[in-house]
Amino acid sequence: MNKKKIGIIAVVCIAAIGIGFYINKSKKEEARNKVKEDYNLSEEEMNKLTDEEVDKLTNNKTKVESKEVKKPTKDSAEVDKIAGFNYEDEKKVGGLKLPYKVEKTDLVIENIGQYTGQFIEDGSDKPVANVLSLLVKNNSDKVVQYGEINIKVNGNKNAVFKVTNLPPKTSTLVMESTGKIEFNKDDKYKYVDSIQAKLNNMSLMKDKVQITKQEDGVIGIKNVSGKDLGTVYVYYKYFQEGGAYLGGITYRVKFENVKAGASVEEKTSHFSKNSSEILMVDAF
Repeated sequence: MNKKKIGIIAVVCIAAIGIGFYINKSKKEEARNKVKEDYNLSEEEMNKLTDEEVDKLTNNKTKVESKEVKKPTKDSAEVDKIAGFNYEDEKKVGGLKLPYKVEKTDLVIENIGQYTGQFIEDGSDKPVANVLSLLVKNNSDKVVQYGEINIKVNGNKNAVFKVTNLPPKTSTLVMESTGKIEFNKDDKYKYVDSIQAKLNNMSLMKDKVQITKQEDGVIGIKNVSGKDLGTVYVYYKYFQEGGAYLGGITYRVKFENVKAGASVEEKTSHFSKNSSEILMVDAF
């Protein structure tokens, strides 16, 4: 092969590498722009995300969508349909035999895996990737008002999972409470401790309060009690496809000085009419 042909081949190879690099860079920029738009992030927040995290958020994300999905009911969880959750389809994960009955509680760990999507346990909705998460079921006939599961990871990390207002026989995908502990299939888990408080039921107090509006970002109520109410709290949870609630967190909206017969509204950025369920009302 003469020098001229070698030169031509070298130029073509360099050009191909350059084109490939440009295409790859364009795809990365496109993915970053999509994540930025989907999660409404600032440039500073985007700069903190690695390319790997962006890739996970692009291809395996959970957002609170506007499309209507079915609310969780007794035994309705379908783990393979829960968006954003990748789990180990094994009878034993990290040394814990599944399903794992949590001591001193009515909670059962059905699956262990990683969650990628919006982190809602602190109300921030920030994008996260590969957060250690548990699919937890309330296996009793009462409401688990508050539950806490403490697990040691590899003997040196404390992972805390908090569950609130979980109806009987329903499941929720609970993320590690700080969002900083990742899932690794080679990690070892050891149960440490747990807490539980239960309620017989959750009331909507229909004799005092009527829910008049459920729209994205807004909840409306009417005082039908016949007397002034000092404070009204409305509690709700997220849910998604897969028949389970999303997160251990329960959101609360506060209405103050609700006069007899009055209809009032409050803005709440987390409420979605198609993927939030009002579970309880407290009025006094």
